[in-house]
Amino acid sequence: MLRDVRQPDSYVHHLMAMTKSHEVKTTEDILNQQGAVLLPKGRVINHEMAERIIAHKLIKPIETFLELGDGLDGDRLLALYREHLKKHPDYQLFHQEMQLEDMLESCCRYYSQFPLLIQKMTVLQVSLPHVFHQAMFCAYAGLAIARKMQVRERDCLAVFVAGLVHDIGMLHIDPRIILKTGHYSAEEWRAMQAHTVIGHCILKYVDGLPTTIVNSVLEHHERSDGSGYPMGKEGVSLGMMGQIIGMTDTCLALYNRELKPKGLSFDALLPILQLNPDVYCRQVFTATVALIRDIPWQPKRVYADEKMPEVVSKLILEHEFINHDYCILYGIVTTLKQTPITHHSLNVIVKMGERISQCLLSSGVLQAEHDQWMVSSCDQKRQQDYVAIERIEIMYSEVKWQLQQLKRMVFLLWKNQTFQNSDLRDLVRQGLLEIEHYHKLHKSPSLPLN
Repeated sequence: MLRDVRQPDSYVHHLMAMTKSHEVKTTEDILNQQGAVLLPKGRVINHEMAERIIAHKLIKPIETFLELGDGLDGDRLLALYREHLKKHPDYQLFHQEMQLEDMLESCCRYYSQFPLLIQKMTVLQVSLPHVFHQAMFCAYAGLAIARKMQVRERDCLAVFVAGLVHDIGMLHIDPRIILKTGHYSAEEWRAMQAHTVIGHCILKYVDGLPTTIVNSVLEHHERSDGSGYPMGKEGVSLGMMGQIIGMTDTCLALYNRELKPKGLSFDALLPILQLNPDVYCRQVFTATVALIRDIPWQPKRVYADEKMPEVVSKLILEHEFINHDYCILYGIVTTLKQTPITHHSLNVIVKMGERISQCLLSSGVLQAEHDQWMVSSCDQKRQQDYVAIERIEIMYSEVKWQLQQLKRMVFLLWKNQTFQNSDLRDLVRQGLLEIEHYHKLHKSPSLPLN
């Protein structure tokens, strides 16, 4: 069951920053929880008025009392998409192949029906531009996946809007947390996870917005295997729309982390996605893979041919890292499976560990033949294998990232003394120390790109 979330002050501060370029006006009397009028209808908000509002709990969220002049309506949003498509040939190719132009226009018109969403997206564009651009991608990619799944037009419109607004809850979280690089503390991570619940609460105030959109924002970080948040739902209990938005969110994160630094296109996502076939429902996974596969992407290489022996040497070392960390972490997971689990996070760790184990076994990543094939390809200079070897580097990087996330969760639970059994605590401590010691002794070399 969802707990009630009080909106922090961050959104008011974002709105105050908007007063430099936009008029912010009350559309009705702003009332506190006792029914007293804090500001009357028709008043233009300034900094002093905002400070007065911050000091009170309101009967409903602040944004529902306000209108923002000169906002990002559907026409302006469509213009942004067209501008972006012109700058990126890969996106333009995708757009043409999927014949998305007419549907994109319809989606932007549909979004324009909801003034509160226009307000949110306008503030997001100015205050958190990187989150805004991610939202644009998720909306567009969600539309493409929905079209590939041949869902009804009204559901395509809803998927687009859900992708656009799925992270608006971040506007209510301390920007220092949103903009932080590196690892979050346990408290910061809990604050970040709250963005799904906050977004869900806000969207319930949007008149006429389909409940499928509201629920998909709540569920876009849930996973089919039950390892997601905020409720750890799984399988058939999850809505299709939230699964689509979750997939687009994941694809963008993988692209930014693994592909963009190397100048690769979205087709290089395939080896990573195939490591995780059961994270999302099969229909969404199958449609996404088919969508990427059907586009005639131009093959791209990362390394020059003469660098490939060095690449293979690095991958063999990475293989050892993966094998070492996997054996220790899965040993911990196996022990947890045999222990009565009363804490939700312990259950998430078990499910994550099982998922990683399954993907490693099914992909053959742990098999010695993997290394032998790469060495043979380099010795015989089989250039037709070089692209596949470079994709293995991407696959290894994703596996290492997943193991790192699993290790981090195990560490946080150990640090917070979640493990009640002393033998289990000692096992976890010893395993984490062994991983740390191994990584200090063995450092992975970096490779110069072309």
